[in-house]
Amino acid sequence: MKTRVVMPVAILIAVVSYAGNTTVSAKTYYVSASGDDSADGLAEKTAWRTVTHAAKVAAAGDMVKIKAGKYDSEHVIPANSGIKDKPIVFEGYAGTPVLDGKDRKGQGVLLSGREYVVMRNLKLINYMQGIRIQGCKYVTVDKVTLHDMGSAGFSISAKTRHSTISNCTMRNCNMHCLNFMAESSYNLVDNCTFYITTGEKLSADYGIYTENAHHNTIRNSTIKNLHPGVKGHRGHGIALRISSHDNKVINCECYDVLEAFVVGEDGYKNEFTNCRAYADRKTWKKVGHSDGLVARFGAHDNKFINCRSIGCSQGICLWTMHPNPNAKYVTENVQRRNIFRNCIITGAQEFGIVFSRAENNRIENCVFADCAYLSYLNGPTADNSLKNCIITEVKGFSYSRDKKNVKPAITYSCFWKNSFKAPSGKGNISAHPLFVAPAGDDYHLRSQAGRCAWTKAKKMRWVVDITSSACIDTGDPKSEWKNEPKPNGGRVNIGIYGNTPEASKSSK
Repeated sequence: MKTRVVMPVAILIAVVSYAGNTTVSAKTYYVSASGDDSADGLAEKTAWRTVTHAAKVAAAGDMVKIKAGKYDSEHVIPANSGIKDKPIVFEGYAGTPVLDGKDRKGQGVLLSGREYVVMRNLKLINYMQGIRIQGCKYVTVDKVTLHDMGSAGFSISAKTRHSTISNCTMRNCNMHCLNFMAESSYNLVDNCTFYITTGEKLSADYGIYTENAHHNTIRNSTIKNLHPGVKGHRGHGIALRISSHDNKVINCECYDVLEAFVVGEDGYKNEFTNCRAYADRKTWKKVGHSDGLVARFGAHDNKFINCRSIGCSQGICLWTMHPNPNAKYVTENVQRRNIFRNCIITGAQEFGIVFSRAENNRIENCVFADCAYLSYLNGPTADNSLKNCIITEVKGFSYSRDKKNVKPAITYSCFWKNSFKAPSGKGNISAHPLFVAPAGDDYHLRSQAGRCAWTKAKKMRWVVDITSSACIDTGDPKSEWKNEPKPNGGRVNIGIYGNTPEASKSSK
């Protein structure tokens, strides 16, 4: 007969309670330039001396608070991952701590295979790479400044996913301020500033560079050359290269760089929306040229929507080198099926559009104003088209190195006050477009039925004019028009607001 053992109720409750409470509570650790790594790190008075040591200890849910001060020769490699809702957080406080690599070797922070790690309010200087993120998920970097890097500010690679870089600043990062490499995807860059510094020792080649990266989003960010008047390599803004695809660049700006917004080397299905490329015309005449919206080296099936090139030497560039020095990355050295829609090209010192080994590209509902030439042709070029565009105050129509180059088909477009006659083409007109205020960057069309205007509080309202533009309801009858407000005449407007909610209304 078996003996039945009855456990006292008090002991049973204690055992159950212990078994259900195996998770150790999160800790807050402190690091100070006057600390000691042999201390416990659990209070400011017993702070550790190095962030490197804290990274070896911190676990899921822990907070590492780094006091402002100078930390030399740090190489931070977190040993653990956080978990959802319990990340490991490294955060500067009482100011911004500075991690100084001293010799521009190695990484300031290396995150390899980690998840749910947060780095916030730090400054890193003099490393080979400031922060390297490889094979990670759900990493967040916020309010971090990176200066004087031998290679890159941020290097993000090895299929890193779902990570966010926000509110960061980079300057003097020798190759790339930030790069996405090796199939890194679904990451976000938001509200960052990248400085290209011509003439300085560590002038960056690219603000943001991607290679075999996809489904990433770059938004609300700025790339700026701080010394545009200095001769030398002026760098690139945002470049999506080497088979990068399905990336989005939104609300970004580039100032005074060699190429502003670029897709190349078989990059495809990428989209640039509401992006602005600026260049100072007087400066660039002295030191070289600048390109605004660029699809090159075999780029295909990309979109540039509601973008602007202002003062750049060349506005839209569909070009390549032949032979191509990067041929091993290019399936076919021709730019195909790229779309530029609702864009503005103003002040192009050389060409509004460059077609060089370009085929089947479409330029729709764009404005070209105050350009030296409308287009440049360098073969082979074929089946390119412009429609529903406005071309005004352009000095030359087309420049071609070879008479065999096929000019783009231009249809349903308006030509006004140019140094050449409107070309033959179905639906082309010669008429004053009646922009509201092009000098004030307002390219809405005047309308007796109402046109869009914005208040200082950025609220849209409708204004009625005493006359209407001839560009209203005169676009290609086959073009989409249903995004225009009613009454819209059932036909797209010519110009940048055609088929958008800001299209001027029709009297029909």
